[in-house]
Order: sequence, then C-alpha cells, then structure tokens
Amino acid sequence: MENEVLNNLKYKKVLIGDICLYLCKMNFSVINEYSETPSVSGGVCVTNNAVKSAKITLDAKIIIDDNFEDVILSLENLVRDKTRYDISIGNLIFSDSLIVFLKFSDSIENGFASVTLSFVTDKKLKKAGEIS
Repeated sequence: MENEVLNNLKYKKVLIGDICLYLCKMNFSVINEYSETPSVSGGVCVTNNAVKSAKITLDAKIIIDDNFEDVILSLENLVRDKTRYDISIGNLIFSDSLIVFLKFSDSIENGFASVTLSFVTDKKLKKAGEIS
C-alpha cells in the first residue's frame, strides 16, 4: 500500500526493476569530452569529441512497512548484482543504467526512509514510448 503522504506531495515515481522510489531531488550531468589542436592559421580546431556516460544522483524516499529487511536486501542487490536497469523517472527512461552508489538513511519517519542513489548510463536519455 502506497503512503498517502508521498502521493499527496506528488513526488515523481522512480522505478528500478520492482523497486519504487519517490524522487525528492535529482542531479544529472553529461559531458562532451573534446580535444583541441592548433591550426596552421594560429587558431584552434576541436577534434576527437565524444560524449561520456551520463551520471545521475537521486535523493528519494522509499516506503518502509513490515518488510524492512526485504527492502534493505532489495536495495543492496541493486548494487551488488551489477545488473543494468532501465530506470524510469516519470516519463524519462535512463536505459541500461549501472547503479554505482546507494545510501539508505536509518531514520525512518512516517513510514518511509531516505535513499541516495547514483547511477551511470552511456545510452541517450529518452522519453517513455520513444523508439531508440
């Protein structure tokens, strides 16, 4: 049963496999690495550019009920099993994402706990329903 407090605050749902989180804050970065070489005219030419993997960090809430231990085990498995996930945040899809960091807050209030999660993907961000 979903927590009414989270639903009333209209947090965006974050779906990772069968785990549902509620987004509080997201940091997203993607960098286009490039090289510069001098030209014969004294200027600069940009060469060898490539987009690096996107890095995403989420601060979220997760509902905690009587299955506290199962929630902890499921979260730990996100990192330990090294599975790549399609992570859905609202209508955005981060395809083939690898979870690289997870922190679970031990202060549980009002039936939910805080989770910080970081993941990377080298796939282009897309909206739900788009064909890749």
